[in-house]
Amino acid sequence: MEIRKRLALVTIMPIIISLALVLVFEFGILEDGLLAGTQPLEFIILTIMELLTIVLIPTAVMLFKIKKIKQDLAEDSERALMKWGSLRLTMIGDALIFNIVFYYLFLAVAFAYLAIVLFLALIYLFPTKGRCDAELNHKE
Repeated sequence: MEIRKRLALVTIMPIIISLALVLVFEFGILEDGLLAGTQPLEFIILTIMELLTIVLIPTAVMLFKIKKIKQDLAEDSERALMKWGSLRLTMIGDALIFNIVFYYLFLAVAFAYLAIVLFLALIYLFPTKGRCDAELNHKE
């Protein structure tokens, strides 16, 4: 399987898992709102997720501009692209899944908004052929 297809799978899996979670909670298979009355806990987790989102998106977008990663891509391009591309997509995808879970646990719409922002970032980072070629050829 070529690298682009593997990275596309890494991109699509968090979306599929998120949709599965939505269905599980919406159909009542898992109970939602279990932590709805715990404001201090909700505040702490929401603050952490907001900060993570604010940090992860620019980090993921700018990851391939870091000197060490550029060197790694120059030395072993395909392996490095798979490694760093997977890391980038996993950072955003995991945060997306956590926000979906927290939305249903707390029923706080702020988690849903964060999930939407992360979903859009994940779509923006989708590994198209042009993006993979540009990252392997060190184009800005």
